[in-house]
Amino acid sequence: MPKDSSENYFEIRYEGFGNDGISIIIETLTDNKNRTASEVRSILTKNGGRLAEKGSVTFNFQQLGELSFLNERVNKEEILFFAIENGAEEVIEEKSSFRIFCKPDNFGTLRNKIEKNFAEPTTAKLVWSPINRLNIDKNAAKKIFYIIECLEESDDVQNIYTNINISNDVLKQLSNE
Repeated sequence: MPKDSSENYFEIRYEGFGNDGISIIIETLTDNKNRTASEVRSILTKNGGRLAEKGSVTFNFQQLGELSFLNERVNKEEILFFAIENGAEEVIEEKSSFRIFCKPDNFGTLRNKIEKNFAEPTTAKLVWSPINRLNIDKNAAKKIFYIIECLEESDDVQNIYTNINISNDVLKQLSNE
């Protein structure tokens, strides 16, 4: 009896360094471990980076639960107050949305409480958040963005996390090119 090919997928997390010592976590879902490892290694190596040993990058990150909401769909102040009372670690506000972060062991509980009392989040997932960020200049930003773009072109790559911090001035310079 032939096996269903969906049974043969593997979640693999790669750790690496990009240009200028930038830490990178790459989460993949693949049916061919060797192909994916080779592809990730090749992208990093060709662009001034390298694949790293397991644990050499993740120590600089913490895993957090992330819940995102669009501002116009919910009462932001009520949800934020409720989230903080129920164990949220951090809240980041953006123009049209906001994100609530919590410890992974509180993620399911917090998500369920918010869904029950307010609304379903736009996204709900576990993410890797850098503990220490690395400030980078325009040239380093161009290089790491190119590496990220190449990695994102792979069908196997699901998520990419880095420890970069880019100033608004550098972002403006990049957007004007």
